[in-house]
Amino acid sequence: MHVVNTWNERKLGEVSHIVAGGDIDKRIVADSGYPVIGNSLINHGIQGYYARTYRIKAPALTVTGRGDIGRAEARKNNFTPVVRVLAISTSINVDFLAASINNLSILIESTGVPQLTVPQLSSYKVDIPLKEEQSLIGDFLIHLDNLITANQRKLELLNRLKKGYLQQIFDQKLRFTGFKDAWHKCKLGDAATFINGKAFKQSELLDSGRYPVLRVGNFYTNNSWYFSNLELQDKFYAKKGDLLYTWSATFGPHIWAGNKVIYHYHIWKIELNNKIEKQFALELLEADKTKILNNTNGSTMIHITKNEMESKKIYIPNNNEQEKIGNFFRIIDDLVIVNQKKLKLLRKQKKALLQKIFIQ
Repeated sequence: MHVVNTWNERKLGEVSHIVAGGDIDKRIVADSGYPVIGNSLINHGIQGYYARTYRIKAPALTVTGRGDIGRAEARKNNFTPVVRVLAISTSINVDFLAASINNLSILIESTGVPQLTVPQLSSYKVDIPLKEEQSLIGDFLIHLDNLITANQRKLELLNRLKKGYLQQIFDQKLRFTGFKDAWHKCKLGDAATFINGKAFKQSELLDSGRYPVLRVGNFYTNNSWYFSNLELQDKFYAKKGDLLYTWSATFGPHIWAGNKVIYHYHIWKIELNNKIEKQFALELLEADKTKILNNTNGSTMIHITKNEMESKKIYIPNNNEQEKIGNFFRIIDDLVIVNQKKLKLLRKQKKALLQKIFIQ
């Protein structure tokens, strides 16, 4: 974004009035009214409502003072700050200022529980353009946030739809037109063979080499890779299109979409016979994963063994119905992937734009 007018650097305390929230008054908490806002990032920090009273007149901002410190949000409704969340009243465009604060690197050094105080926040400096430019930037960021929110909701809806269809189809409560034959009961091990991955010694994991070593974290959040120059039996390699199952820490089925890798011991490769189609098997295992999670309380460590998986009783239809079911879920999965990529791109674009806007 091209900036014509000079921005003025000011301390937040010079251009705003900042107060810290006190205790929530549980005697007057209601189901609706003026929001009571704390430090949580869930549900925009809303802890409840006061029916008739508020402390801060909108438009204003809140900045988290505990937990995930320094997260600002514009507030368009009158509210009451509580539990040391910081509230900012200002004549600056609140959407612009919230983005400006979120672009700051707020660091708190403390030997106890870290907390952002009014004097600390007041001392941070921000660059402020003219009113008109504040409004233009604020409106643009609102539009971008609305796009991100809309795509996030669409992604959540797709995931909820898939979860509902998985349950209904694999409980045989919902079937496609033209299929009436009973599903056949068998052990999962009668249709699939679970192959253990390679158990590496630490000395065998290299920073570079011929084959990447696929670990559980590489499916989720870990982008760092080890490599190996070992030449192994074919069963220890995963190729594009192979059905894999992570069973340690985070568990679940995956179709491998990358190049040839050696898969780690905490991953199974699943080889299927002609009784079961690959895409159907993937979705069956997804439905089974949901059942395992639903039957496990949050504090219990989930432990899955190869023997348990192969002994599991399953119901499978004929191959034509399997193919129909697999294709149906593939369409939903493709839509999820497209929307995940779009959401990731929007967030990346927003981050890049913020850096350009606020670094002159």
